[in-house]
Amino acid sequence: MNGVFRVVLCVAAFSLSGCLPIGDCWPTVTAHVTLDPKVDAPQAAPVILVHVVKIYDTDVTGTDRHGIPIGSTIQSLGLPVGRIVAGQPSVFEIRFRGYPSPSWYYAVVDLNNNRALDLGEPFGVEAKNPLSTGCRPHKTSITIDRNYE
Repeated sequence: MNGVFRVVLCVAAFSLSGCLPIGDCWPTVTAHVTLDPKVDAPQAAPVILVHVVKIYDTDVTGTDRHGIPIGSTIQSLGLPVGRIVAGQPSVFEIRFRGYPSPSWYYAVVDLNNNRALDLGEPFGVEAKNPLSTGCRPHKTSITIDRNYE
């Protein structure tokens, strides 16, 4: 009975930390996205956060000149974080379960609603990309401050 109690206690303690002793862990990511007031974006345009993870060597092989990750297997849809409202500051926050692997984050004003970055769309990149914190919760902060060209 004492051994079973120890196992239950250990699993409970690890689960409170966000990481179980078996299998993968999924750290909580808190992302803050801000639209620079100088960026021209239409009323009600959706804002998305894109999270790209490097699990295998081919997933991310580098970044383009804007800091957007490139690789042979990148297929990531953006997470909706909000919509632009005229006359209000455009500051958004989203929390989700991430990966313990190196991760790149960028945000986009998705003008054509395809949940991806396209030419001419306003975007911003996390300055500290890639972030890799293992199982610990982490934060990212992105300012949308330029157009993708």
